[in-house]
Amino acid sequence: MGTMTLTMPSNYVEIERDEMEYVDGGSCELAMDRAYLNKPVCTLKAWELKRSGAVKGMTASQIEQEIYAHAVCYYLASEVRWIPGTSWIINHGNPINLDDGGDSQTRQAIYATIWATF
Repeated sequence: MGTMTLTMPSNYVEIERDEMEYVDGGSCELAMDRAYLNKPVCTLKAWELKRSGAVKGMTASQIEQEIYAHAVCYYLASEVRWIPGTSWIINHGNPINLDDGGDSQTRQAIYATIWATF
């Protein structure tokens, strides 16, 4: 048996395994935006991310709550510090990292609390 040579196209670019996540869909990163203090904006963004496949393994409700909670913690930090666990969110507010499968149960509970309270 002879050896085969693989010839790559001229526009071929080698990428790292971590970068493939952004090519194939999956987790995404959103730049912070004051518009995310508006729940309907978060809802629309969540459905857009679900429809495009940019985030997998999360419901639209989980996505909208996480986006909104990050915005509230980023822009209104002094008003949410009373909620246990918000200091991490405040310190990691920009960009908003939406990971496939969602955040920890503890943080999801915080996101839901912020969504219901503000």
